[in-house]
Amino acid sequence: EYGIIVREAPFRERLSRVELTTLYIEQQLSAKDIANLYDVTPTTILSLIDEYGIKKRSKSEAFIISNQRNPNVNVDFFKTLSPELAYILGLWATDGSINIQGTISLSLIDKEVIEWVSDIIECKNPVKEMFFDGRKPFYSINFQNPIVKEIFETYEIVHKKTRILKFPTLPEKFIPYFIRGVFEGDGSISVGTTKRGHLEQSITFCGASIEFMKKIK
Repeated sequence: EYGIIVREAPFRERLSRVELTTLYIEQQLSAKDIANLYDVTPTTILSLIDEYGIKKRSKSEAFIISNQRNPNVNVDFFKTLSPELAYILGLWATDGSINIQGTISLSLIDKEVIEWVSDIIECKNPVKEMFFDGRKPFYSINFQNPIVKEIFETYEIVHKKTRILKFPTLPEKFIPYFIRGVFEGDGSISVGTTKRGHLEQSITFCGASIEFMKKIK
């Protein structure tokens, strides 16, 4: 009414360096989380982080924190070896992969098995149905979690493992479950007859790592 203009105080007066450090460094909130608390944009928070000279997280650090706060699988399942985990490790050793970005994937033609795996590890990502060159469908799950990636690496499941795969160190009681998972992924049973007409059965494991195959034998 009287032409008085009320100017909003600079945002830094609402959020001090100490407060921002507590939220961003100690509580490990993201710029987006902090922005939501103060009803501003993430860009505003990032600018203030720069202004205060607070060290920004790298993409890998942000990724680790995000997955720790919002894991897309039950990380605790992978921390304790069990018959189920040993079997799943066998599956991943044969039909699974870890790419350079850290995405952990498993692909199988048996939908029931992949759904069982998804359920037991509590994967929040959906099972995907995929086709390749007009063949029968196969099913895939994938997720990213740096803790699970490190656990897999202790069991020899690494990036580009196909030709360098090693047999993991496992307590003897879990080895049959692991081999069962390997057989599910890369094994087969054939039935035929010999030249003399006798029934003949054979179990075959296939793989590109000689060292791994020798251990299976």
